[in-house]
Amino acid sequence: MQVSQNILRKRYADSVHNQQRIDMEHGSRNRYLPIYADESYLHQDTFVKSEFLQKIENLGDSIQGGFRDATSFITMANILQGENILNNQDVLAANYVAKVSDEISFDAFNKILKNESLSMEMRGLINQLVNKLYNINYIHTGLMMAS
Repeated sequence: MQVSQNILRKRYADSVHNQQRIDMEHGSRNRYLPIYADESYLHQDTFVKSEFLQKIENLGDSIQGGFRDATSFITMANILQGENILNNQDVLAANYVAKVSDEISFDAFNKILKNESLSMEMRGLINQLVNKLYNINYIHTGLMMAS
């Protein structure tokens, strides 16, 4: 039993320290020097925009005034679906909201969500739609609400 534990410890130590380079003068591993081609290597964080975010940013003026009325809202939802930002379920929720709501606004959407006679599935779809629209509106600094 002791022999197998020693073998496991050695394998673990070798795998943990396998990133060190070999000291050519002494023929042993130097456990304190990492293997890097450039000794002054420093990790750098980078931000890469997702494809989804890039699509949203490229919408431009096509979403301007999307909250003006029900017709412009449905037109905007169809544009967003064409760009693969909204899916079929989101468009279904958009059509429902456009029919039920007196006005097109986030406040009106939240009032619809508070309706207790609304099914849980439709409530989830509307909630998902509102979250997506809110994020798109945020990225475009309120362009949907502009006339």
